Amino acid sequence: QYLHPPKGAPPLPRPHGTGAEGWGRWIQEFKNFIDPKNGVEYDGRYSVRGQAVAHGGAHGKNHSVLVCDDKESAKPVILKFTDEESWRREKDVYERLNKGAPGCAPELLRTFQAVAAPPADGPGSTLDHKNVLVLEKGDVCPLYSSVSASMDPYGSGVRTTAFQILQCVHYLHEETGYVHRDVKPANFVRILSNFRLIDFDGALQVCVETPHGPPHGP
Repeated sequence: QYLHPPKGAPPLPRPHGTGAEGWGRWIQEFKNFIDPKNGVEYDGRYSVRGQAVAHGGAHGKNHSVLVCDDKESAKPVILKFTDEESWRREKDVYERLNKGAPGCAPELLRTFQAVAAPPADGPGSTLDHKNVLVLEKGDVCPLYSSVSASMDPYGSGVRTTAFQILQCVHYLHEETGYVHRDVKPANFVRILSNFRLIDFDGALQVCVETPHGPPHGP
């Protein structure tokens, strides 16, 4: 059994350069794999809130999302596990938006590679996505409900929400050269009083930067 671990189990740490910390992480994440309801923790600092796990994706890009408590900052965060291609794309988009248009997307706090991906449908079943984005947590606020709750469809609240949504999409195009391809109410979260755009794993870069000006198309 030791030589043939169950399918999906985290690989053993390399024998050199890991030390007690590396083995500690492996032991913790192997426990997560065996019993995902018992003290789930990633990267030695992110503890999962219950089993608040979401799975999804657009354009064939699957991912897993965990709501976690960051032991270092004492704040809730989002851990998004995805494949390497999507991880690189989202990392690029978030970094560009956080720098050029802060407030249009959650803040990308850091990235890391997990020892094991979260179970998709119970122990032993994973998407094998170990590339992780650590993101500022927003409140899931149904966009349609937020707008329809207003008695005046042309009131200032509705106009403000519409402006925020359009601003997010505008800056995505202008600051990153990407198009989202899956803009919908579920891909907006509210942080403080502002709606922000999320889930760029299916985004497509259609413009390129030049040394002579902003991004432009072919």
